[in-house]
This record gives sequence, C-alpha cells and structure tokens, in this order.
Amino acid sequence: MTADVLNWFKNKLLPKLSPNTVFLLDNTSYHSAQKQKIPNTSSNKKEIKNFLMANDLYYEESYTKKQLLEVLGTKDHNKTFRIDCIAEERGQRILRLSLYHGVFNPIELIWSELIALIKRNNTTTKFTANTTNVISIIRLPLIREEVSKISPTCWSVRVM
Repeated sequence: MTADVLNWFKNKLLPKLSPNTVFLLDNTSYHSAQKQKIPNTSSNKKEIKNFLMANDLYYEESYTKKQLLEVLGTKDHNKTFRIDCIAEERGQRILRLSLYHGVFNPIELIWSELIALIKRNNTTTKFTANTTNVISIIRLPLIREEVSKISPTCWSVRVM
C-alpha cells in the first residue's frame, strides 16, 4: 500500500497543487515510511552494519550486535520519510501531528464518530476493539448510509 500511496501523492496530487503547499499528516504507516530505516535492537547485525557503512561509521567486523548498536548511538540520526522527500522536491512541506494526539486531527474525530454509528446500526457482524479492517467487515450500503449522516456542520464543528 505504501508504494501506491506514494505514487498517487507524487503523480496525481502534487502536480495539481501550487508550490509552498503545506500538508498536515498523521502518523499512519504509509505516511511514515522511512527513506532509510534507522536500525534498532530488533534489527539484525547485517542491517546494522549496512546502515553504519552507509553513514560512514567505523566498526570492526568482529563486533557483537550490542557493540554495533553502541557505534550507531555515537551519532544522532534523524528519520527521513519518503513522502517528505517527494514533497520537498516539489517545493511543498510536510508537518506531522504529534503521536497519539488525534484530537488535533478532525478526520480522526469524524472517523471515530463514523465507527460508533456503524457499530450502533450494524446487525451483521460483531465488532471488536480492532476497527482497522472495518470496511472489509461490513456491508458497503451501511457505510454509505452512515457517511451521509456526517453533515457539513459536523465537520465545521471539528475544524474550528
């Protein structure tokens, strides 16, 4: 999905916008795909070594994973996101919402309302706490019906 989103963003959306457009993104995985993933304790030795070599950080071939991670920690590494690079190439800028602060994102507020409406009116599927695949779980007519209940007034209240 990440490649599809990046392709759409680069080839469909950006060409329609003027330079100096600012995007406000949440931290969804496809917004946060890194250009070069910074290794961590879950990374294997080969991944860590490749990153160290690419960033001109010296290590001995005999180093343990722990020692390699210590070398990694000798320099600050900033995450670089693919979508940010694409936007910057075209003169746009990406701003990101803080993690776990959906209250600043009107879409998150509307989404939670939509999920609640669907849960209340759904008679075909039992919902769990995981609503990630909600669209694939329930009938499309119910989704359309509940989306139609979200009025412009509802949106304007969330945005202001």
